Amino acid sequence: IDKVLDPAGIVRSSASKELAGIRRDLANARRELDKVFRQELQKLKKLGWLADTEESIYNGRRVLSVLAEQKRSVRGLIQGSSDTGKTTFIEPIETVDLNNEVFELIQDERKEIMRILRQLTNDIRHHHSLISNYEKVLCDFDFNRAKALLALELNACMPNILTSSQLNLINARHPILFLQNKSNGKTVVPMSCELNPSQRLLIISGPNAGGKSITLKTVGILQMMLQSGLLVPVDERSEMGIFHRFFADIGDSQSIEMELSTYSSRLAKMKYFIEMADKRTLLLIDEFGTGTDPELGGAVAEAMLEEFSRRRTLGVITTHYMNIKIAADRLEGVKNACMLFDDATLQTLYQLVTG
Repeated sequence: IDKVLDPAGIVRSSASKELAGIRRDLANARRELDKVFRQELQKLKKLGWLADTEESIYNGRRVLSVLAEQKRSVRGLIQGSSDTGKTTFIEPIETVDLNNEVFELIQDERKEIMRILRQLTNDIRHHHSLISNYEKVLCDFDFNRAKALLALELNACMPNILTSSQLNLINARHPILFLQNKSNGKTVVPMSCELNPSQRLLIISGPNAGGKSITLKTVGILQMMLQSGLLVPVDERSEMGIFHRFFADIGDSQSIEMELSTYSSRLAKMKYFIEMADKRTLLLIDEFGTGTDPELGGAVAEAMLEEFSRRRTLGVITTHYMNIKIAADRLEGVKNACMLFDDATLQTLYQLVTG
């Protein structure tokens, strides 16, 4: 393979005597073509017959950009014209044969390269299984190296792995936000969050732009990273289990094609969640109950929350609705949490507090 291909994957001229000869002839033909073409270009340039571009490539042929009013004065083949019609692309008569020779040599080069590659393929065909295995090993090495480099970028670590579906994140950071702030010289406020059999659903409220959605997404993306075999940016004392299902409703899922409004699309998702959710499901719902009249949306959301609680599903839900916060106080396994802000300055602190 090394005798045939260089490190960039280009077939070497030394791969065959025929290819070396073709490329030598091609280089000579191109030099001669360039010499003759330059002479014609300089001659017409002195006469003032060329457009500003002077030369171009048209249909694979090297042509002169001649002013339309002078096209009858130039001996050569007209290959085309510009969209405006002010420029005509002419192949000088002196370069036609040279262009043909270059074109033929390019075709010969392509044929010889295909012959060489077919021969190489036949020569190494009986090593197919070995090459295939080497490729798999190299991909594994490359993938693991990429994961390690990402972990170094994120200051990530391996948390304690649990057999049950629960998690206890300590000083967790959203990886994308962390990398973005790192490049801008900013810090990320870490987040601690716990989901377990006694605190299964966390209802997060707080000011707009206070970090509710980022907190919810941090839980989801870190869990998916872990279950994809990646180290995660958390304190090494953190604990993370394995979930069998991820259910997320984040952002607007309105669909004109499916004839779904914002709220009807959310209801369709919630119906599926309620039918499929169990104690090994991670549920992530942003702005629970929104998209319709607040009283109606809040009541429907409260009924869904009761069902999720009954099914012992784990998850994080953000809301502004007071009735959801009140329901969280009375439902077993559901806890309230909030994003803090400074009472004096009204600045958001991006800190999650449970209770």
